[in-house]
Amino acid sequence: MPDPSGPSPPDGAPHQPGPRFTFRPRHRLTHARQFKAVYDARMRKARGGVVVFTRPNDLAHHRLGLAVSARTIPKAADRNRIKRLIREWFRLNQPLQPASARDPDAHPCFDVVVSVRSGRLDAFATLSNTLNELLHDSAAQWQRRQS
Repeated sequence: MPDPSGPSPPDGAPHQPGPRFTFRPRHRLTHARQFKAVYDARMRKARGGVVVFTRPNDLAHHRLGLAVSARTIPKAADRNRIKRLIREWFRLNQPLQPASARDPDAHPCFDVVVSVRSGRLDAFATLSNTLNELLHDSAAQWQRRQS
């Protein structure tokens, strides 16, 4: 019978759970005015059918909004899969220590809207790398704008 606690760590080290990242309601953009504010900030980065819009926020965490159109991706199962992959990327890439509005050296947090413009389903690793690059480019551009 397999061990219910899962695979044991290498070298017989005791299992110590890492930080648990979640995707809570406070991490979501929920209202049209929030999406509009991100779009109106006019920071757009695109690559491979994925478009990322960003806007700095004054919160201690990032927020995510999804824009996956039925016109672009007609099958609901495909739309839902893409949205699950993007949410999982967001959940796994939360910073270990959130930025603080009181700490001037901390990186700013962003409201992020991810829009999918292509029906092509990428592997999670490819999608994750693309989103990381787009978000990094966007953060660098915001830093140049503000300095």
